[in-house]
Amino acid sequence: MCENAAKITFCTCEVKQEVNHNKNSRRSSKKRAKNEVKSYRWSLHKVTGLSEQTMDGLLMEPDNEFNQELTAENILKEMNARDCFDFDYEPSEGDSFEIFENNGGSGKFISFIFEKSSWNIGSPNPFTHQVAKFNSGNVRFDK
Repeated sequence: MCENAAKITFCTCEVKQEVNHNKNSRRSSKKRAKNEVKSYRWSLHKVTGLSEQTMDGLLMEPDNEFNQELTAENILKEMNARDCFDFDYEPSEGDSFEIFENNGGSGKFISFIFEKSSWNIGSPNPFTHQVAKFNSGNVRFDK
């Protein structure tokens, strides 16, 4: 990433959502959606044991990018270079981390797993490992 790029912080703070109570809200929301900056949420999971699930269903594969600047590779560099969390957190082997669009509804997400003392692109297999949400919040970009 270049030096002008925003630094990523995974904060536990809540972002206030704008509520539109206008009777023409559908029309005004379409206009606003074109200029709206996308926001992203994250969730952190810990492995709690072996899964008892059988292989019934399909897995949703993670994406590699949301846009040209917000890619799995760029996020991975930030996560392994510095502490990006706003709370005391020491990753453990098998921890998983996901980032997803807050209001997009597209289902896109990027997934990481902590293995061999660093974050890597990937996720635990839900058919072999059971995970539980440990923490969550919003992605903040600072210049």
